[in-house]
Amino acid sequence: MNLAILSSKLLPVSAAVLLFATGLTPADLRADDTTVTAQMRDKIESLRQKLAATSDTGEQIALRKELDQLIDHSLSQLSDSARPMMAVMLKIVTPLQADNAAYTRAAAAFFNSPNAALETIKSREDLAARSQALSTLSAANERLLQRLDSLNGDVSHVLGDSRLTPSERMAIRSTLVQQFFPTRNLRDLESKIYVGFQSAMALLDSQWGHWHLKSDGEFAWEETAASAKFKTVTDEIQRLADQQMAAQIKLREAR
Repeated sequence: MNLAILSSKLLPVSAAVLLFATGLTPADLRADDTTVTAQMRDKIESLRQKLAATSDTGEQIALRKELDQLIDHSLSQLSDSARPMMAVMLKIVTPLQADNAAYTRAAAAFFNSPNAALETIKSREDLAARSQALSTLSAANERLLQRLDSLNGDVSHVLGDSRLTPSERMAIRSTLVQQFFPTRNLRDLESKIYVGFQSAMALLDSQWGHWHLKSDGEFAWEETAASAKFKTVTDEIQRLADQQMAAQIKLREAR
């Protein structure tokens, strides 16, 4: 298989984009808003790193609660003009970018290594390690999908109690959706590609000892049915990879 590069990145939304989208300009902000923002950033980032580092469910719940309280406390110290924009940044954009960063790391670990080249598998242990790397990538992609799917509702919730006018709220929502949501199709295509890869790996594992690689790098199978199934799976992976690359190119051209 000559797979296209699957990894794609969400384009970050800067604070300036949201300011101008809502009609707020830097002149509207208090001088000490910048100081408050700088102070909260380090504390919030520290908590987020702790959250990302633990797999303990109870600890995760406690850290999320602490993080939410810290964000709400920090926002309360900002001016009325700065608060809505920063609420969107801290509660929506930053978590979305964090999920995207986790996805990008997992994608690099899988696609920028022999993992995606099934013809380089050397042992069943190697195969199991690749399957685990793919599971990590699939989970990161799924979190990103869920974040994108909840984007509209999350924005409405965050802005619900703000003093912004309906048109200002709509401007923020429109900006976020235009920046982030077009990548959802890429994420969905990759989910399907991961399913294909897992199927191919499962077949290689279940038929271990009943296939080998020829000198040209092609798989040779003892059973015709297994050979046909493997070809069907890998052809579908390639089709989806080509479709994903075309969608990614189209998205970049649109921007």
